[in-house]
Amino acid sequence: MQGRSAVDGAVRSRQFSSASAGLPISVARPRARARQRVASGRLFSRRLICSIDRLLRRAQGVYEFTTSQQCLLRIAIGRADASLRLRDGTSVECGETIAVLHLWNEHLPPLSHGGPTFAWVNRMRRQFLDSLCELAAYAEACPSLRSVIAFQARGAFVSRGRSAKMDRIAARFGFERIVDDGRPRLSVRVQDFLDNFWLWSLVWAFNPRSLRGRALIRQRDELWISKAALIERFGSVARHRATSALAATTNLQRSAMPHQGDATASADG
Repeated sequence: MQGRSAVDGAVRSRQFSSASAGLPISVARPRARARQRVASGRLFSRRLICSIDRLLRRAQGVYEFTTSQQCLLRIAIGRADASLRLRDGTSVECGETIAVLHLWNEHLPPLSHGGPTFAWVNRMRRQFLDSLCELAAYAEACPSLRSVIAFQARGAFVSRGRSAKMDRIAARFGFERIVDDGRPRLSVRVQDFLDNFWLWSLVWAFNPRSLRGRALIRQRDELWISKAALIERFGSVARHRATSALAATTNLQRSAMPHQGDATASADG
C-alpha cells in the first residue's frame, strides 16, 4: 500500500509540476515546441536574407577588397548620379566613375542586450579606422581604382532630427554629407522605402539587438570623400607620419624619465 502511494505521488509529480516554470507538462511541452518552431523560423529567415544579400551583391558588383576579418567595408564601382563639388575642391561630374561603399554586415560587432556600450563604440571606431586604412592602401595600389575620383556611401544613417550629429561624426573620418534639398521623384521615394525595408531586414539578420528604438522610415543621406583626401588621411604616408610621431613622443617620454643610476645617486646624496 505504501509503495502504491509512492508511485501515485511520482505520477502526479510528473503530470503537474515543471521544475523550470512551475507549469503542468501538458502545457510546458507545447510551449517548448512553439519556441523551437519560432527559433527554427527565425534561423530559416536569416539564412534566406543572407542568400538574397549575396545575390544582390553579385548583381551590383559589390566585392571585398581585403581579407581582414575586422574590415567593415565592401566596395562597388559605379557612376555619379549628379555633379557636385567637395570641400577639398574635388569636382565630381555626373556620370564620372566613383566607388560606392557598402557595409560588410558579417563583420559588425554584435550588440549586447543592454544596447551600445563604450566598449562597443570604441571597437566600432577602431574597426572603421582600420577599414579606411585598408581602403586607402587598396586605392593606392589597385589599378582598377585609378579612374575613381571619389568614394560615396549612401544609406539610412539617422533620423532627420540628428543630421547635425551625423555631420560631426562624418567629419571625424574625413567624410562630408551631401544634402539634396529638392523633392525626390516618386520612383526615388519608392526605391528609398524598399531600401529602408531591406536595410531593416539585414540588421535583423546580422545584428538584431541594434533594431531597438530604430524606425523603419529613415532619412537617406550621401557621405562623400575624395580619393585624394582618403589617401592623404589614411594612406601609407599618413600612417608613416603617425607612426613616426608616436615613436618621437615615446622617445621624449623615455628621455624625460630619470635613469636608474641618476635616481640611485640622488638617493645616496
